[in-house]
Amino acid sequence: MKLSYDAIWQDMVAMMKAHAEIILVVAGVFLFLPMLAQSFYLPPPVMERFDLPSMQALVAYYQDNLIALLGLRLLTLLGAGTLLALFLSPDRPTVGGAIGFAGRMLPSLFFLTLVTQFLMMGGLALFIVPGLYVAARTSVSDAAMIAEGRTSPFGAVARSFELTRGIGWQIFGLVAIIWTVMWIASSATVAVIGIASHLLLPEDAANIARAMLAAVSPTVIPLAFVLLSAALYRQLSYARSGI
Repeated sequence: MKLSYDAIWQDMVAMMKAHAEIILVVAGVFLFLPMLAQSFYLPPPVMERFDLPSMQALVAYYQDNLIALLGLRLLTLLGAGTLLALFLSPDRPTVGGAIGFAGRMLPSLFFLTLVTQFLMMGGLALFIVPGLYVAARTSVSDAAMIAEGRTSPFGAVARSFELTRGIGWQIFGLVAIIWTVMWIASSATVAVIGIASHLLLPEDAANIARAMLAAVSPTVIPLAFVLLSAALYRQLSYARSGI
């Protein structure tokens, strides 16, 4: 099976156009605002170098703020689940219905995140490359869970492995391309606006602008991967079913 990058990209664009207003509202409430709150109140330590003191500071940050960070993570998962329900549910739910469904699936989505991260970290520990491959093979786990109403994280991972059989590196290539493009675009935008705000705004206003900009990349990149997961799931599930 050969993955069509163009078809997936066109599907992502089509979803953006068809649901633009809903995406902006849901992403704003469940992705951007939690990241903005973290940027204002729980900024992570600056990692100037990859050494033991920096790692200790990072571990201490997570230990001291575990509950708050967990709450923010659950909000972002709720937003991602809501968008996936809107994109993939066959009964075409309303926004309220999609939020309710994602809320009921939230414990499963959370444990799915733990399972996939454990698999990826295990793979990364084995000379990095296996971890990248596992990340590609589990890339539609969340979409499969929402689209098919699976409550078992292990069942969702197994379904993702089934759908991505034989095309793991093709998916990794697509993920790498989209991540790079989104990172460059968001970083460039943040840099330009950040410089402008520093030059044109008073210090207090510039600090607020910087906090808002710090929440842009953690919003845009996960949103792009929600769209990618939905588009991948649709193409692969259709292909595997012969549609």
